[in-house]
Amino acid sequence: GGLHALPEGLGRGEARRRVRRASAGVSDLLDQWCHGTIDRAFEGNLARRAEPAGKEAYLALCRQGADYAEFRGHLRESHEYTRRCKTVKCKEADKKSVAIYREILMREPSLEDQDAYSVLLARSGLDEDEMRQILTRSAEYRDLCVREEGDPRLGCKEALRVARQTFNEVMEREPDARGLVVYARELSLNFTSVERIEEDLRSSAEFRDRVSLKKKGGVMVERVKDLLPACRIGETTWDRAAAGNQVDLGRMSRVSGLVRHWPASENLSRADFVGRWCQAGEGCAKDHTQPCSAWPPKVARMVESALL
Repeated sequence: GGLHALPEGLGRGEARRRVRRASAGVSDLLDQWCHGTIDRAFEGNLARRAEPAGKEAYLALCRQGADYAEFRGHLRESHEYTRRCKTVKCKEADKKSVAIYREILMREPSLEDQDAYSVLLARSGLDEDEMRQILTRSAEYRDLCVREEGDPRLGCKEALRVARQTFNEVMEREPDARGLVVYARELSLNFTSVERIEEDLRSSAEFRDRVSLKKKGGVMVERVKDLLPACRIGETTWDRAAAGNQVDLGRMSRVSGLVRHWPASENLSRADFVGRWCQAGEGCAKDHTQPCSAWPPKVARMVESALL
């Protein structure tokens, strides 16, 4: 293919020489990239440069297509890395570097950046505030967070607040750290809007499962109420018995997931369900004084089927 792409009129010998020179140039560039990547992998994980024999072994892998992530994986499985991390808090430094990247630049660091800062935090005396200062002086931070008057884009703090609020309203829980910064960064860069985030969240499997779980929960409560005998006691005693025994619902793994997702508006049905089965005290029949931990087989089977 290379010979056919060369200008017409060249002799075959000259054509081959040009192809060889071009191939050698590509090979040289690849070797330069490999050398630098291997050095960064050793420095970021073993806190030293690669020795000649190790460099040659990793160069062979690199020429076959290996990248930084593969070098990192091999190095972190080594006895040297394990020994080093017994004296240096590697995992703690990794967590700190990731957390600071999320906090300042609202993204995950590349593996190379994470390792480079982890080594500095763990070994070289760099503290967390100094790392924050380094990142806030970067061009990326200025573009992401610094806003001139009249700029309609959200700054970092406001983007984080809006992303968190949107997530809470739609998913009814706190976002995980990684998901929060992804949405906040896109808001800050004006790559998305609150409406698009809401649409994205409502299309998630978690949201669909939660809606389905609520519907099944309402059906389950009604069916359980019909199966269990009513305990005719005063409202105050009923509420106290339900409140005192709600925690026992968690003894059934499937129900524990349901209970966590019951909203406040369904607390009355939830208390009714608990009150009908849990020991309520005075006014109940003798066969209705078992604790919540003793589920009748019929009810257990019905609850399982309602949740499937």
